[in-house]
Amino acid sequence: MNPEKYITLLDPVLKSNNEEISSNLGDLIISRSMISILSDIFPEKEIIRFSPSADLDNKQKKLIQKAAYSFIGGSNLLFSDLRDYRQILIRKGKLLWLIPGIKNMILFGPGWGEGYGNKSTLKTRLFYKNILSSKYIHAVRDEYSEEKLKSEINYKVLNTNCPSTWTLDGKKTNLQNKSTTVLFTLTDYNKEITTDNILIQNLCEYFKQLVFFPQGANDIEYITTLEQYIKNKGRINMLPFDLGSFDSFIKTEDFNYVGTRLHGGIRCIQQDKAALILSVDHRALEMAKNSGLPVIKRNDLGLLKKWLEGNKIFNTNITLPIKNINNWRQQFN
Repeated sequence: MNPEKYITLLDPVLKSNNEEISSNLGDLIISRSMISILSDIFPEKEIIRFSPSADLDNKQKKLIQKAAYSFIGGSNLLFSDLRDYRQILIRKGKLLWLIPGIKNMILFGPGWGEGYGNKSTLKTRLFYKNILSSKYIHAVRDEYSEEKLKSEINYKVLNTNCPSTWTLDGKKTNLQNKSTTVLFTLTDYNKEITTDNILIQNLCEYFKQLVFFPQGANDIEYITTLEQYIKNKGRINMLPFDLGSFDSFIKTEDFNYVGTRLHGGIRCIQQDKAALILSVDHRALEMAKNSGLPVIKRNDLGLLKKWLEGNKIFNTNITLPIKNINNWRQQFN
């Protein structure tokens, strides 16, 4: 294949190179945004995708190495210790940090997952220096990831926020029009049973109808164990675990969104729906710091109620780092 005719993307929605898809539909939301942006930047190039979490064979590595450009996509793909948590797998072997098998990759919106707050190990820093391009500017999803990479490997890095947010500049963050229906989410892998029960109870007080979207494959199993769900299940409709059904609901129904799933909320904001994202860890909070995404801590019930009552709890609309986004895009012109 002619290298000038294609680009490659390590896409977090792919859990294997046999088309196995992530069990978190948030990865699919990120993936669609990345593909849309890359298609706009490179309209005449084919996008060949691989999984970042599966071994690459020699043919696949050669395709990546010969591509016009090769990208590592969004999600929690950065980490502090290669030995404990290997999110970007590429190949097996004890000398992965010295001989990763591919190089000159360009970051396209990932952020820190495991090891947040910890200094990266020497081997991990060597791994990043060996796989990432020293020529091109890298895009990451928050200021923390930007400063950490700059200080640890001294490459050119910009905070562009997640590619899924790049169409959100100027979107409103405070509740403008109260609906009688709320679309809500929970997170099966980060449970706070007491807080999640209180959330459902509050939503039942403020809305006539509740609709639950299972962004994760095990979210339905989790919610059905909660006391407030069992008590109020006659008022709670379940969407299927399917992004198409979620999109159809967003486009055709009137509702407000409240939930712990970051990209479920982002998808709603993309379609001009009022949304409040309840942060379960550092990721949403870090993304919100410099963008104004409507994020609060999941246990801040006072702010939750104020937002639901239409009070102004955010001082600005969403304000993306447009200059950084443009600088990252324009380097490929």
